[in-house]
Amino acid sequence: MGNAGSETETAHEQAAAEDDLNVAPEHRERKERRIQGPVAKLRAAQKEAAKHQRTSERALAKLEREREASAVKLARVKGELDDLRRSYHLSGVGKKLDLRVIDGFSEIAHDVVAAGRTGMNYDRLYTLWQAVRAAPADAPVIEIGSYLGGSARFIAEALKAHGASPKFYVCDTFAGHAQTDPTIDTSHHDAGKFKNVSAEGTADYLSGYPALELVVGEIVDTSRQLTEHAFGLVHLDVDVYPTTAFCLRFFAPRLTDTAVMVIDDYGYTTCPGVKQAADEFVAEFPEFRLWHLLTGQAILSRLAAPG
Repeated sequence: MGNAGSETETAHEQAAAEDDLNVAPEHRERKERRIQGPVAKLRAAQKEAAKHQRTSERALAKLEREREASAVKLARVKGELDDLRRSYHLSGVGKKLDLRVIDGFSEIAHDVVAAGRTGMNYDRLYTLWQAVRAAPADAPVIEIGSYLGGSARFIAEALKAHGASPKFYVCDTFAGHAQTDPTIDTSHHDAGKFKNVSAEGTADYLSGYPALELVVGEIVDTSRQLTEHAFGLVHLDVDVYPTTAFCLRFFAPRLTDTAVMVIDDYGYTTCPGVKQAADEFVAEFPEFRLWHLLTGQAILSRLAAPG
């Protein structure tokens, strides 16, 4: 019985195959066309999938290259940050007192910095604040090199905040540097630089301080009207060798016993003449001492007489 069933199925399959062979050609072509459509779509889909795969692989490879490049840049930046943290500029910066929140000082400094009439920031202004606080209450104060008047206004406000009202001389040519030494001073301070200022504009900016007197002209000439004074504070900001050398010789002997001279730009590479003049002065006159501050300023004071 089993063999008979198998023979019967085989016979049916052979009959079906013969029927297919006996199908008319046009019927066979229609059948093939019906099959070709889905096959073509399948092949197109496979081709498109392969294309997308190649695109994805290229995109992934690009992302990997960018990731590797970013990792290299990140490592370099981390190294630079580590170097910065170890530099003296930023060493312990998170532990230092924020000058912007010191009562009395910060409000005045903020207003002066915001006015844009000085190149000083909070650090150098704080040096002036301390110098004003330590100055004798009644001795005259003088600034040589005021430019737009920002630091002079700060000193005037600091004097007022400390309850002092001494005579305050503010000196400038208001016509740039009268003279420079080209063998020492850099081109940053050519004679005639800083001419974009008027004495009238600065006078107007400083008009609210009755004790303040604007002295216009080259200090070598205008110093003749200042010979009778002993000064409680001298702020020297003249940038170049000839004027710095003259002012040190003229004003340092006229400091009161407890007074100081604040010398701006002493530690700035753009003002080598300032440092040279100050160093030469203290070498010649050992009764004076000079302290170089990390703000770029220096403090000059006279040693107390023995006994």
